[in-house]
Amino acid sequence: MSTMVSRVFRLQDLLLFITLILFGIIFLAGCGPSIEDLEALDYTPLPGEDWLVSTPADQGLEPLLVAKLYHNAAELERIYGLLVIKNGYLVSEDYFNEGSVAQKARLQSVTKSFTSALVGIALDTGCLESVDQKMLDFFPDVADQVADPRKELITLQQMLQMRAGYPSEESHPDLWAGLLSGHYLPLIEAFPLIGDPGTEFHYSNLTSNWLGIIIDRSCGMHLKSYAEEHLFSPTGIEAGEWGTDWDGHNNGCGDLHLTGRDMGKFGMLYLNGGEYQAQQIIPPRVD
Repeated sequence: MSTMVSRVFRLQDLLLFITLILFGIIFLAGCGPSIEDLEALDYTPLPGEDWLVSTPADQGLEPLLVAKLYHNAAELERIYGLLVIKNGYLVSEDYFNEGSVAQKARLQSVTKSFTSALVGIALDTGCLESVDQKMLDFFPDVADQVADPRKELITLQQMLQMRAGYPSEESHPDLWAGLLSGHYLPLIEAFPLIGDPGTEFHYSNLTSNWLGIIIDRSCGMHLKSYAEEHLFSPTGIEAGEWGTDWDGHNNGCGDLHLTGRDMGKFGMLYLNGGEYQAQQIIPPRVD
């Protein structure tokens, strides 16, 4: 008898659980936007000559799913713009929280992708010879102060891969203070390695800053000036401010300002193997 009662209660518990799940699904579905609400959203790309425009449907996307994306984005407090690009076409675009098509947003660590691309261009144009070049070869003014012989082995490739052995600045307050100081060359010696070069990944902002200075010293112009000539101008990107250190070097790790549309152009470069309008901007491979 007790076994039968136990089974009845287990069955009741199961039915109650299923009922609650179904109720939750119905409740959540009722909280979402209706089809009419989604169809009323306007995310048509704004007028402009810098992008070919189309519609989600013409490029194989489900319009209601794209509309739901914009509906959800409008509820976020820290998003300024959302663009969807498919098959080389700008198919949807909208801005939020006082953002605009002309707003040049501060990119932070996305800037590192621009810095690494510029290293590739510098290798392609001959400013740099090889990814196997040693970091300290570009810093003779601090090389004689370096006590750790492992730092003499650090290569450009290891810096690009963030495998130089330097620690993440977020791992200790003193390291973070060094990053915020704006004085980066003395930190080549002052910051200790926490691993042998080439062995471990550690997210290092300073490594990207040093790469930017290496381009500056090798190509004879600041990072932004080099980018204007070899990356921005050929693709029609109109960059805004690019933050600098105390010595005037553009920060390789962050602080580049671009519009959403221009960020899309950079993304398309990678999607298309470094080409823009049949012109090779970023080399597909460097050695």
